[in-house]
This record gives sequence, C-alpha cells and structure tokens, in this order.
Amino acid sequence: MATDLLTRVLSVLCNYFKFDVGSQSSGDLIYENGKASDAILYSLLYFPELEIISDSVLLAWSVSDFQNRERFLAQITSNGIDVPKLEASFNFVEIGYLFETSGRDTNDEHDLVLAELIKLSWEQHLARLFPRRKFDIEILDPEVTGSTIGVHFFELR
Repeated sequence: MATDLLTRVLSVLCNYFKFDVGSQSSGDLIYENGKASDAILYSLLYFPELEIISDSVLLAWSVSDFQNRERFLAQITSNGIDVPKLEASFNFVEIGYLFETSGRDTNDEHDLVLAELIKLSWEQHLARLFPRRKFDIEILDPEVTGSTIGVHFFELR
C-alpha cells in the first residue's frame, strides 16, 4: 500500500479507535480492536466474487438476482450499447450504502480513503484473475453519483 494512503488510513482509524501513531504499531491496533471474523468478512469487499456474463466481468452481487441478470443480458444485446458504460453500472458500489445505517459511521473524507483501498484491491484482484484483460477502476465523487463516493470498474476495449 502506498505510504501516503497508509498514513491516511491510520489517520482515519485514530478517529474510531484509541491509537497513538507515534508509540503503537498497526499490528497493535489490529490486535487490540480487531476480530478475525471481521477481517474475513471484509475480504468480500476487497476481493469480490466475480462472474462472467456475455464476456463481461461483473460483480457477482450485482447480478445475483434473476431480474438484474436479465436486465444486464437484455441491455448487452441491444444495438449500439456502450458496453464499458453498462459494465460500470453493474460494477458499482456507493460507499455510503455498503453498510446498514448502524454500520455507517464515516464521513466523506473517510469514505474516500475506503474507496481508494477498494480501488487498489480491485486493481490487483482483476489483474490476477484476468491477466490478459485491462480494466479501469474509478473513484466517483458524490456529485457524479448523486449522493456518496462510489467506485466502479469496466473493461477497456
């Protein structure tokens, strides 16, 4: 992880946990506050299950229900469809809506750090699983999404 991003992650974590950056290590922070089951849970966010539908790589959770899958298939077969734009609309998360209201404890500045972590992990995940394909992973401002910071990806064609 880039040093700047790591510094920002630790800064954000100081808002939520008792942690002295100068005298404690990140290992101490994990040991004192973390749970192994939470670490495993969040792996689903950083390394999500992916599915290939009509040669498009999609977040499995976006096409897990029949209606969304059918909607994707109907649109992908339309003439003149912008495939990357369609993929991006299915490969999209809004940070503010990832968690139930009780789990929503961050502000936009902190959400941006989470979005950067997601972007970094998705870049690595996609490159490892699809080494011959190229993807663009973008962080979207609230002005673009209409509400909260988002992250999406699509294949470069």
